[in-house]
Amino acid sequence: MGSFDDNFEVYFNEKQIELNEVGNFYFTKDLKVGLNTFTVRHKSKTYTYRITRKVEVLKSMMPKDNIKVDGGTKVEISAVSYRDSAVTATINGKSINLSPIDSQTDDIDPNSNYTKFVGTYTVPKGIIEKEQPLGKITIYGSYMGFNESITGGSVTVNALPKPPVEKVEYYDTTNKATGEVVATMTPPANAGKSVRIATISRDFPLIRDANGRTPFLTQLPKGTINYLKSGSNSMTETGMYLESGDYTISNGKRIGKNKLNVLSVSTKSGATILKMKLDEKTPFNVEASPVVLNSSITGPHAINDFMATHVHITFDYVTEVTALPSFKNSPMFKSGYWTDVVVNNTRKFQLVLELRQAGIYSGVGCTYDDEGNLNIKFTRYVNSLSGAVIVIDPGHGKDDSGAVGVLGPGYYEREMNLQIAKRVEKKLKAKGAKVVRLKTENTNYGLHERTSLARENNADLFISIHNNSAGDPDAVGTEAFYFTPFSQPLAKTVCNRVASYWTGKIYTGTKYKDQRDIANRGAKSSRFAVTLQQDFPSILLEVGFVSNEFEHKIIKDPKHQDEFAKLIVKGIEDYFGRSTLPAKPDTATKSATATATTALPPETFSVASRNSEETTE
Repeated sequence: MGSFDDNFEVYFNEKQIELNEVGNFYFTKDLKVGLNTFTVRHKSKTYTYRITRKVEVLKSMMPKDNIKVDGGTKVEISAVSYRDSAVTATINGKSINLSPIDSQTDDIDPNSNYTKFVGTYTVPKGIIEKEQPLGKITIYGSYMGFNESITGGSVTVNALPKPPVEKVEYYDTTNKATGEVVATMTPPANAGKSVRIATISRDFPLIRDANGRTPFLTQLPKGTINYLKSGSNSMTETGMYLESGDYTISNGKRIGKNKLNVLSVSTKSGATILKMKLDEKTPFNVEASPVVLNSSITGPHAINDFMATHVHITFDYVTEVTALPSFKNSPMFKSGYWTDVVVNNTRKFQLVLELRQAGIYSGVGCTYDDEGNLNIKFTRYVNSLSGAVIVIDPGHGKDDSGAVGVLGPGYYEREMNLQIAKRVEKKLKAKGAKVVRLKTENTNYGLHERTSLARENNADLFISIHNNSAGDPDAVGTEAFYFTPFSQPLAKTVCNRVASYWTGKIYTGTKYKDQRDIANRGAKSSRFAVTLQQDFPSILLEVGFVSNEFEHKIIKDPKHQDEFAKLIVKGIEDYFGRSTLPAKPDTATKSATATATTALPPETFSVASRNSEETTE
C-alpha cells in the first residue's frame, strides 16, 4: 500500500499500479511456500524484495514417552503434520509410512493446514525371560523442500514368562479311613416327633441369618434337610434363613441316631476333598477361624487381616462319628481331630482341621455325589500366576451402561471397565495364567450368573472390575469390596496396588495433597452379588470415580488404563505370593501318634480322634 506522484508510472512485478480516487493504492499477494520475489520499478530504479515462506512440517508425535508392550502388539504411531506432507517413521531399522486420516481430531483446528497422519508397527514376538529394546521412534516429515524430524519415546518388548511346568499331582491319591466309630452322643429326646422339614433344592444356595447375608453360614448342598422353626416358613432351628425357591417344605419326623462315617481325604488337582457318608443329610457349617471383626472398617463383616489357623466343621443332629484318615498328602491341612462344642445349649460334633499356613485358605464348596456321599471340597491354594485360573468380569455390559460419568456417551463406565479388563486379560495370559473374561461387550449376564460361570471354570479367583460414581463430584480414589473373610487379602493387595498409581503418579505435589491422602479408600466388606460365593476368593474393584471429571479423564486414557491393568496383575501376584507352602507337602518326617481313642460317654466327651500328617500308616 502507498502513494506516489501520478506524473510518473510505477510498476509492481511489471504491472502498472493505478491510484484510486483518493490518490493511493492497496492490494494483497498470497505468499507461496518457499521463496517469493517481488519487484517495484520506478523511473530508472528497480527495488527487489525476497520473502521466504517457511513451513513447520511437524507439530507433534505419539508415542512421545517410553513404552513397554507385549510381543506381537500393534503400536500406533501418529504425527500432526502439514497437509500433503510425506510422513514416515522409523523404529528398529524398519520404515513405516504414515497416512493422513479423513476426519479431524479434537486437538487439531479444522481450519488449519495441519492434519493427523497415522501408521502402525507390529513389534516382534517376545523372547522368554528377555526384554527386547527396539530403540526410539523417529518421525520424518517433508513438504515442498522443507524437511523435519521428531524423535519420541523408545519401545521395549516385554519378556515372555517361562512356560509353566506341567505339574505332576503326585499326591492325587485317596487316604481311606478305617470306619471305626470313635465317639457317640445320646440321640435327642424329641426324636420321632412331627416337624416341618426344609429340603434344599439346589447346590450353592445363598443363606442368611437374622441380620442378612453372612459369610459365616455355609452354602449347603442340594438335598440337605433342616427343621423349620415353629411359625416360620424360612427360618430353621439352626438359625439359617432360606431364600424362596432354594428349598421345599414337607412334613416329617425328627431323626434319632445319625451316623457320620468319614470315608477318605483325597487331593485332586490341588484341592483337598473330604468325603463322608451321613445316615441323614443334616446341616453343617464350615468356618475358618479365628476371624476377628473390626467395626471401625466399612462393611458388615470387615476385618483387618485374614490369618485363620484352623477350619472348623460343625455338624447338626449327628450322634456318631468315625476315625479320620491321615492328612499327610493334603496340601491344605496338616492335621485334623474330632471335638465337641456347645452351641445354643446344644452339644454338637466338630471336626477341626489345622491349616498348613495361617491365612492360606481359598474357600470351600459342598456337594452330594451320585452315591449320596458328602464331598467337602477345599479350593486349592496357588503360589503364582502360572497355571492359575482367573475369571475377569468387566462390570455391567451390553445393555447396562453402568455409571454415565461426567464425560457422557462413549465414556460410560462399562466402556472403561471393559477396556481395563481386556488389558488385564492380556497381561495375565502373558504370565501364564488361564484367563476367562466374560464377554460383556456383546452378552448380558445376570449378577449371579457371573460367579456361576466362574465356578464352572474352576476359578482360583474372581475379580469384577468397575469404576465408581458418587453424588459428591470431588470423591476420589480406589476401593475394593469383599464378602468372605478369605477374600479380604485379595481385596487389600489389589486395592493397594491400584491406589498407588493415584497417590504416586497422579496426585503428586502439594497441589493434590488432600486427594493423595484419601485416594486409597481401602478394602471394605460388602454384600455385592458378585462377591457372595464361598468356594473361591472374589472381589469387586472400583478403579476410580467417573463422577469426578479429573479422574474420569484419567480412566478413559489408554495409557493410564494400561498402568491400572499392570497394577491389578501386580496385586494378584502379591495375593498369591502370600503363600510360602511348597508345591507338595513334605512327607519325609513321620512319628508315631495315637490314631483314635475309645468313644467316651456323651457327658464326658472331649477329644475323640486326632490324625495328622505325621500319623504312622
